[in-house]
Amino acid sequence: MSKAYEMVIGLETHVELRTRSKVFCSCPNVFGAEPNTHVCPVCMGLPGALPVFNAQVLRYAAMAGMAGCAPQSKSDAKADAAPRIVLGVVSQPVQQTLISTLTIGTPSFILALEPNKDRLRGKFILNVIRQSIPAALTMTANIVLLCALSGPLGLSNQDMSTLAVVLTCLTGFIMLFKISTPFNGLRGALFGVLLAAFVASVLFLSEFFALTTLTLPMLIALVPILLFSIALMLALTHLVDHVIANSQSPLRQLGKRKGRRRNRLFSGGMPMLANTPTPAMLEELLGPALFPVWQQLCRTIEERYDMERLWNSGGKNWTYEYKYRRGGKTLCGLYAKSRCLGFLVIFGKEERAKVEAIWEDLSPAIRAQYEQAQTYHDGKWVMFYPEGTTHLEEYMQLLALKRKPNRT
Repeated sequence: MSKAYEMVIGLETHVELRTRSKVFCSCPNVFGAEPNTHVCPVCMGLPGALPVFNAQVLRYAAMAGMAGCAPQSKSDAKADAAPRIVLGVVSQPVQQTLISTLTIGTPSFILALEPNKDRLRGKFILNVIRQSIPAALTMTANIVLLCALSGPLGLSNQDMSTLAVVLTCLTGFIMLFKISTPFNGLRGALFGVLLAAFVASVLFLSEFFALTTLTLPMLIALVPILLFSIALMLALTHLVDHVIANSQSPLRQLGKRKGRRRNRLFSGGMPMLANTPTPAMLEELLGPALFPVWQQLCRTIEERYDMERLWNSGGKNWTYEYKYRRGGKTLCGLYAKSRCLGFLVIFGKEERAKVEAIWEDLSPAIRAQYEQAQTYHDGKWVMFYPEGTTHLEEYMQLLALKRKPNRT
């Protein structure tokens, strides 16, 4: 049996109001004056400037909202108040108010005002995508699954509307919980108050927000979809992190290492294996100024660490890669190309916290190179460019944060 659907199209119209002053300040609302003459601290958004809403704007907005309204009979009013069906799910503006107020507007406003002394990490757009895409896809999947279950459970349009609002809000709270971690006093109080406000709205303000009372069939649909939402968001978050990391990882910048051979390099005059650069080749590549720095850096590392040493191709950006590893974990890597020496250290989350603890002890040059480095899913890839042995001890200090020296 086919259902009749009514197409509902919403139009958003922007109009200029003929008020004497602007919306949030007393500056004249006229045209033709010299540039930057009808401005004030409120217009320019200066810190400490508090806006005052224009009362006439509110009156005009109310008049526009009531324009075209005519007296109706009770039957007509009930018919006009009936929910509209959009893709099988009931949608009413007041329900969007509940969602946007509790999961978007209020938390974003308060969290944006929270003091934050942490350094910015990564790129802004990628950070936004990493947080928003999983939640958006989860909300979409919830609605699709809800539509699929509505028939077998015999849910009405109003029941589906209520479940859609509840699921969307709960998904928003899952997202809010994720971005608020680790919790402090402000974040914990904010999350608790908003969640309590949501529960109170569903239980005591259901008529105002056009919600119905949760029945047994609705709960049967709600619980599994909610558990599905949590699992799906975790999976999508992992997937998005993986995709972003693979598209931005320095491993891709270095290129695929074709036919890479991991050969052990022995110190103390031991012969090197075939296809590995000789000291003469390295000296010619790095130059007489940087080759002694390479040697001293290797000697210092080997005096303190008993590690496996591997030669690899340097990919597109470097000629050689010389890596120190043990137990499948990399301590650091040295990179060589024409007249350039690189020293790569990857800092995980715990190691970055240790770097913050000794931050004041590091030199400005080391700090600058650390801050310029990109952070990926597997850590912060910091490439130092030694030009001498001035910062050698600082390099060893940073390595000790990753792994304690195993040679005495």
